[in-house]
Amino acid sequence: MTFNPISAPTNINTTTCDNAYSLKAGNITFNKTNPSGQVTLKNKGGCDSLVIVKLNFSTFSLGQFDFETCDQTYSYKVGTETFNKSKPSGSATLIGASAAGCDSIVSVNIVFLPQASFNFVNTTCDVLYNKIIGNKTFDKNTPSGSVTLIGAAKNGCDSVVTVNLTFLPVSKSNFTFATCDDSYFYKVGNETFTKSKPSGSVLLAGAAVNGCDSLVNVVLNFDTFDFTQTILYACDGSDATLNINLASHPGPYMLKIDDVLISDKQILPYTTTVKPGPHKILLETQQGCLDSLIVNVDNSNGPLVDLTQTPSADGKVQLNVITQPNVLYDIFWSPGATLSCIDCFDPIANPSLTTTYVFNYTYGKNCLDSREITVVKINVDIILPNIFSPSGDNSNETFFVQLPDGVGGIVKKMRIYNRWGNLLFNKENVAANVPAEGWKGDMNGTIVNPGVYVYVIEMQIDGMTNVKVYSGDITIVK
Repeated sequence: MTFNPISAPTNINTTTCDNAYSLKAGNITFNKTNPSGQVTLKNKGGCDSLVIVKLNFSTFSLGQFDFETCDQTYSYKVGTETFNKSKPSGSATLIGASAAGCDSIVSVNIVFLPQASFNFVNTTCDVLYNKIIGNKTFDKNTPSGSVTLIGAAKNGCDSVVTVNLTFLPVSKSNFTFATCDDSYFYKVGNETFTKSKPSGSVLLAGAAVNGCDSLVNVVLNFDTFDFTQTILYACDGSDATLNINLASHPGPYMLKIDDVLISDKQILPYTTTVKPGPHKILLETQQGCLDSLIVNVDNSNGPLVDLTQTPSADGKVQLNVITQPNVLYDIFWSPGATLSCIDCFDPIANPSLTTTYVFNYTYGKNCLDSREITVVKINVDIILPNIFSPSGDNSNETFFVQLPDGVGGIVKKMRIYNRWGNLLFNKENVAANVPAEGWKGDMNGTIVNPGVYVYVIEMQIDGMTNVKVYSGDITIVK
């Protein structure tokens, strides 16, 4: 008889990530629900063989990734999965990544923190107001915009401040007033406007409806009240007609002629006949603006018309018509070629020879008349000899500037040169018509030789604005 030994126990110790894994030993099946046990089997010798089974089922490895960020572009990659703002959470399976060789599941949750936003809105009347946020200044020139303050929010993110400043305008108003009352005044704030100070601007602090300053522009027009009148003379010698035509301020008016009340509600124009002589006319508005004047009515032969003339130093003559105002019309002068105007009351005449001018006019009711005045041409050119003899015989001894009678002037410069251009004589700012101020035909006290010499003279004639320059030659003889 042979005795076979018993087989040593067999240990099966297996670790698996496969939850469906099973192992059959004999007629016993080991799996996740029956992971361990013993089975007695017969070995080759027919003896018992003990099998000890232990199955270890490993679970998936679980991981968690939680993260907060202010960066809106942040992304996180796990395996083949990418997590970002559009996909901030989820899970990713990493095959065989656990320490046991099982899959690893990572749960991801990314929180994207928002930027803090803040609005700064302010309304002000102060044009100098400014607000500094970060490194940016907001004022009237830059009233709005946004500033990003890095990491300034409570959660550590950026803070965006949106600024909107409203600058209210200064309220403006105008006060314009016309008056003929010289004592009138208007007060705004602490400023008083009068005839001596008729205009200006006043700034009233905080007086506008919106609480801002109010600027008041004041213009006072102190008008002089006056009226126009004309007198029409009749050609047949009957009484003249007085016409009160227009006034500078609107009516109705109180009208008095020679202190007699015509009407206290008179409308213009007003017409009446008047006798020769002076007449006082008074016209007053309902507001107290008053003007009065004396009208002298000439006799029935027509208005008095006189012509005057005033010569000037430049040879021209100022003509003037002396008569009552607003009496003559359709006026014209003839001949008009040498007059500055032919249809005015004060032309300037510049005839080349003595001329008689006729002043034609109409007065009254188409009455025609005329006056004449003769203008004598005045010569204002300087008088210079072309030869003189400084011989000591007291005749024609000096070369000097002479002016016509009634004409004055100053010799600004008088210079004499020889034919080689050498200066022999120089005199400045001396009176004309004075022989002692002229050239005596010498150079440094010595009489020069007979011959031709050149002169240049600058002359300021009284009444003329420009300096006239004369040049030529003078001959010395003995």
